[in-house]
Amino acid sequence: MTMSGRATRSLWICEPCGFVYDPEEGDPDGGVEPGTPFEDIPDDWMCPICGAAKSDFRPLEPGEQFPGEDTETMVMIAGYDHFVQLAESLQWDETDLDLGPDRDAWTRLAPDEAATVRGLVAGFAVAEASVAGQLGSYQAAALDDTMQAAFRAQARDEARHARFFDLVAAQVLGVPGDTPADRLDVLRREVSSELVDLFEHRLPSTARRLADDHTGLTGAVGLYHMVIEGVVLLAGQHAMLQALDRLSVPLPGVRRGTELVLRDERWHIGFGSRVVQSAELGGEEADALLEQGETAAKVWGGLITPDAIALAVKQHRRRLKAAGIKFW
Repeated sequence: MTMSGRATRSLWICEPCGFVYDPEEGDPDGGVEPGTPFEDIPDDWMCPICGAAKSDFRPLEPGEQFPGEDTETMVMIAGYDHFVQLAESLQWDETDLDLGPDRDAWTRLAPDEAATVRGLVAGFAVAEASVAGQLGSYQAAALDDTMQAAFRAQARDEARHARFFDLVAAQVLGVPGDTPADRLDVLRREVSSELVDLFEHRLPSTARRLADDHTGLTGAVGLYHMVIEGVVLLAGQHAMLQALDRLSVPLPGVRRGTELVLRDERWHIGFGSRVVQSAELGGEEADALLEQGETAAKVWGGLITPDAIALAVKQHRRRLKAAGIKFW
C-alpha cells in the first residue's frame, strides 16, 4: 500500500509514541479487524506499541510523514523529531509534587499494603538509578542528530524518575540514609536478585559494549526500550497504579508521580520501537527479543501477579509484531 493510498483514508496517530493506526490494517492481535474505522474501535482498546488509551490518538495531519513509501506492516511516524518535541512538551518537576499527605497516610496503611508499595518503590529506585546513567553510550552511537537529541531527552527523563522515586523513599517511606546512594543500598536488599542483575549488571554491560562498538545499537535499544521499558517498567508501573487504587488510605502524590513517569515511558517505548523498526531485524535477533521479554517480566517476583506477567508478555509480543518485527 503506497503512501498516497494511505492518505485517502483516515489515519490516526498515538501522540505518546507515534504509532499510526491504519483502518485497512486494523489491529487483529488487539481484537480490531482489518477495515475497522478508528471511530468504531472499542473505547477500551489500547495502542499496540505503548499501551496508551484510544483517547490519546488524534487524526494524522497532512504532511506528517511515514517511514517508507511501501510497507505491509503497521507504521509509525517517520524520524525522531516527533519524540524530541513531545519530550519538551511533557516536562515536569518532581519537587512540585506534594508528598506531605502521602507521608501522613503512610503510617495508616495496613502492613501488607505498605509492603507491596515499598517493594515496588524499591524496584523502581534500583531500576531508574541504573538506567539514568546508561544513556550516554546510546547518544554516542546515535545515527543522526535527531536520534541523539531523543536519547538526550530520554536521559533527562530517567534522571528525573530516579529523583522522584528517591524522594518517595526518603519522604514517604522513611528509608534511612543521608544520600540517594545510601538509601539505594537499603532498598537494593529488598528486591529480587534477578531485578538487580538486569539493571545493575546486564544493562551496564550492554552499554559498555555499545560504547566500544556502535554497530550494536539496535540490540542495545532492544534490551533497553523494548524489554526493560516495554516489559519490566511498564508492568511495574501498572502494578503500582493498581496497588495504589486498592489502598485503604490514598497516596495522591505517589500516584500522580507514577502517572507522570508512565507518561514519559510511553514515548520512550515508541522511540525505541521506531529505532528497532528501522533496523529490520533478522529472525535470530527477533527471537532473542521475544525470549528476553518473557524472562524479564518475572523479575518483580511476587509483587506482580502471574496474570499480570502473562499480560506483559502478550503486550510485548503484540508490540514487536506492530513494529513490523517477525519472529513466527
